[in-house]
Amino acid sequence: MPLSNGAPSGLTGMLRQRFAAQRVLVVVAGQGVTCAWSSQGHWMWLHAVWPDGACQEGIPQQPEAMADLVADLLLDAGIFGAHVELLLPLELCDWRVVDDVEVVTRAELDTTLMDGLPWSFEANDCYVSTSNCFDSLLTVGVSRSGLQAWIDLFELADLRLNRVDWLLSAAWRGLQKIQAFDHSDVAWLLSHQQQQRLVLLRHGIPEADLSLGQNVEKSWLSANRLIEAWQEIKGSSSGFQWRLTVPPPLRDQLASLAGQSSEEICSDLSAYQDLRPFDSMQEPDMLDPLVSLGLIGLGLER
Repeated sequence: MPLSNGAPSGLTGMLRQRFAAQRVLVVVAGQGVTCAWSSQGHWMWLHAVWPDGACQEGIPQQPEAMADLVADLLLDAGIFGAHVELLLPLELCDWRVVDDVEVVTRAELDTTLMDGLPWSFEANDCYVSTSNCFDSLLTVGVSRSGLQAWIDLFELADLRLNRVDWLLSAAWRGLQKIQAFDHSDVAWLLSHQQQQRLVLLRHGIPEADLSLGQNVEKSWLSANRLIEAWQEIKGSSSGFQWRLTVPPPLRDQLASLAGQSSEEICSDLSAYQDLRPFDSMQEPDMLDPLVSLGLIGLGLER
């Protein structure tokens, strides 16, 4: 029934609030999708698993089924007219830090970044975004076809895509929000979908990003060897700080390998304590810590 000018303002306000565009943060990964949104002053999250084989190497393989899953997930949460801010999977993007960039025009900048950096994919088939990284320039590259696949998926889901970013670079920004980087080196060890990864930060700037595999003990040993080599190359004799973005059981295991208690080693578990699961079947510690940190970097207000 159409509303007339004499409709009660209270009812009109309720309807406008219900059908107003809702900001929704979405993280897609190889195994599933996580959505987060604000509700009554709290941030809620909901996770769903993709069908088998639906996402491979960060690219949708079953876009129709995946689009239906995302749309149904938001409808079940009572969200209508979502404006989506998307974080792309780890596998889909690559990043580099550029020092002392001196260019005159945007076109020259694009040429420098597209052709002059050793990307992990073809430079002529990617988009590159840039952002400030202290006194340097952080660049993130994504393949055109991979990005377009996700854009098409959200069009199939009839959802408006307002912003696209990358999980790892957003998590790096989230890390900055919860830790003030000083002059020490930071070894940032993260775990995502049972894969370990080491990012080495000097004064907050990522200088190395290395995949360590699935075996925790081997990853820990490899990480320590890589850190020693890194500090030797850089001529740094100062100590470094561990920063862990890992699930609680893995944090305890790594703390044991380091000869420290789990309270003595820096972790990001507090990053997602303010995020509440929408579904009572999903426990708070089921939320991937890297996903939580990425949401904070995307602009989730804690």
